[in-house]
Amino acid sequence: MNGQDSDRRKWTVTGIAGRSAEVVRSEGVKSLWFRILGELVYRRLVLFSCRQERLPPGLPGSAGLTLATIADSERDAYERFRGGGIDCRRLLQSGKRCWVLRSGSEIVSSCWTATDFAEIPYLGLRIRLAPGQVYLFDTYTAPACRGRSHASRLVAELARTCLQQGERAVISAVLPENRGGMTLFGRLGFRQAGVVGYFGIGPWRREFCRSAIEPDEPGGKRFPRLADGKTG
Repeated sequence: MNGQDSDRRKWTVTGIAGRSAEVVRSEGVKSLWFRILGELVYRRLVLFSCRQERLPPGLPGSAGLTLATIADSERDAYERFRGGGIDCRRLLQSGKRCWVLRSGSEIVSSCWTATDFAEIPYLGLRIRLAPGQVYLFDTYTAPACRGRSHASRLVAELARTCLQQGERAVISAVLPENRGGMTLFGRLGFRQAGVVGYFGIGPWRREFCRSAIEPDEPGGKRFPRLADGKTG
């Protein structure tokens, strides 16, 4: 749904025709163009922000669903649910938190939060978060449970929980061509707050951040501020 959920499949000579046709059918010609640019010279994500004065609405149909964080002892169960693609041990040891939505004892959807750095592998960027900012990433729903608004309920409840506990802003990043993600955040009361990305040719790269998140921060700083170093 967000930056970490961006399509990780590589474009190869043998598969480019079929993959291009798939993108055009599902997302349109414009999306195909930006995906090609993303493989070559230009990538960007839209930033969304939700603050205390505009809490996400409660969603109906959540009876029997519970929100909780996973402990290190539950890592194996989470990794079976997630099916790979994320280094759960590293994230937990680095202070990230994994929130899950459960139906009984079954995990149906999950989302990670960070309060120190927003690591965005799709852009190869590591962004420093200000105090009171929470970054949501890698939202995932079990294939058998999709189409039931579980991701919407998870993001809404997670954002409400963070903001009610005193955090100032909940932030996420979405690929503009991800229509479902763009619609979801807008429906939950998040506002588009900028764009982050880069231009690059070969070893040359120029990152850019255009954002109105936390414009009143002491010193007039604006989120995001690129941290030293890239994601590993």
